[in-house]
Amino acid sequence: MKKLDRIDAYGRYLGLLEAQHVALQAGDLALFSVLAEERDEVAAGLDRLPPAADVAAARALLARCLDVDFRVRERLHALRDEARNRLRDMNLRRPALVPYLTAQAAGERLDRVS
Repeated sequence: MKKLDRIDAYGRYLGLLEAQHVALQAGDLALFSVLAEERDEVAAGLDRLPPAADVAAARALLARCLDVDFRVRERLHALRDEARNRLRDMNLRRPALVPYLTAQAAGERLDRVS
């Protein structure tokens, strides 16, 4: 089995980032989390590897990693914003439910709002 070098590790890291992006696009947050753990393992091992012999190839892979990382973060921010907006909408609708819930607790009819 070939020993992993820094270029291979950068390629593996990039592959995991790309897979995370695909998982996010598909809404598979469980897979996203598993891939994040694998990515952390690869990143932790990078410092134990000798420097890349092909600096240009290493820079190209790292640039691609940064690009995909940016897209992953962008998607995560969009999901956060979407969740925040949906929670806000739910909170805005909640006051309309209170009279019905209060009426039900008091034994009143649910089709009547006081």
